[in-house]
Amino acid sequence: GYSFYEPTVDAVVNALSWDNGPESIDDFRQRPTLFRELEAAGRSSAAVTLARFADSALTQLAFDGTQLYPRLTEGEVDETVMLVEEALREHEVVYCYERLLDYTGHGCGVGSWQWLDQLGFVDDLVAALAELASDDVCVLVTGDHGMINVGEDHRIVIEEEPPLGGYTHVGGESRFRQIYTDDVPRLAAAWRAFLRDRAEVRTRDEAIAAGWFGPRVSATTRPRIGDIVVAMRGDWALMSTTAPGEFNLVGMHGSLTPGEMYVPLITVGGTR
Repeated sequence: GYSFYEPTVDAVVNALSWDNGPESIDDFRQRPTLFRELEAAGRSSAAVTLARFADSALTQLAFDGTQLYPRLTEGEVDETVMLVEEALREHEVVYCYERLLDYTGHGCGVGSWQWLDQLGFVDDLVAALAELASDDVCVLVTGDHGMINVGEDHRIVIEEEPPLGGYTHVGGESRFRQIYTDDVPRLAAAWRAFLRDRAEVRTRDEAIAAGWFGPRVSATTRPRIGDIVVAMRGDWALMSTTAPGEFNLVGMHGSLTPGEMYVPLITVGGTR
């Protein structure tokens, strides 16, 4: 999740900013990245990403084993396409991420004029990248998640609701909370009674058994998952004063609704 409890530092770690994160990225990583797996299979790779994020912990975690082609600007089709073309001359697999549609959706909301403006830019970028497709080059376009808008009247602040008290740490994000506690049965029952049909409340064991965290959960990952996990339904959100920046968001994601989970996959070229 966006934030999670890490036993080795006894604190909630923010996966983006790496606040409270362990000092050793390599020790934290449990398995090789997909780029390392490509490397082991004899295939070279590259990633076109923003220069200012090149040294971040998240970049080190996700892009270990690939060559970075840093972008200096955002919102520019030509520079991005130029870097992808350059990377393709040297590598078999090139990854490129565009973040502004997500960023604008968070700040202004899905469907806002600002979001629609960024959607137009993404359309231009995809069209330009599609020009690189050929029998030997396949361009795949997808998203990492969807997004929904959450109104002010559908935001529950955890710290303002006494029935939700009794935890030690709050993690996750506003649409999918991870709650850490020494009193799981009592607190899970209290959260279910309070949230009712506004959320799906499960214990860690129940969520793992239901496949919420994939087919296999390692012994290292298990304690990072909340003792209680809460997936919000509809357009409800669980806010927390431990994450004040989330109160500024209009668009949110992280739960199990179709609007958040279903993403397209477009393929162009690569017929050979």
